[in-house]
Amino acid sequence: MFTSRRRQQGFERAHREAGVEFDPVLLRAGQNDDAAAHDVTLELLALPDPPTAIFSANNRNTVGALRALAQHRELTDTMRIVAFDDFELSSLMPFALSVIEHDPRELGRTAARMVMARLDSARTAVSDDDEPQTVELPTRFRP
Repeated sequence: MFTSRRRQQGFERAHREAGVEFDPVLLRAGQNDDAAAHDVTLELLALPDPPTAIFSANNRNTVGALRALAQHRELTDTMRIVAFDDFELSSLMPFALSVIEHDPRELGRTAARMVMARLDSARTAVSDDDEPQTVELPTRFRP
């Protein structure tokens, strides 16, 4: 998905900007549900040199990672999680959890406005002159 690729690119860029080497061995992609995220988190924790932090690209993956970490309570004080997308009860987690928040309602409103504008246009077909639009909505980091 486009958003997944953008979040991964941002993750890698943040490493570069911080002068931290990105280790692709630690990257796990393609989890579509919390069960898959749970399993890959357990894989990461089983590595000889496991990560000290996890970046989760969506709330389903965060829930799966938290379920896996609950099996490793000894990490409660040392593991850091940074999650994209907030979720209910995130502020009550026993692990250090930071959240990158966005407004999904505003995302829906923006998409609906764009669709309606397209439908209201006088054009009946897409022409080669139509330029794709990129709209980036704000996010907020909650440490």
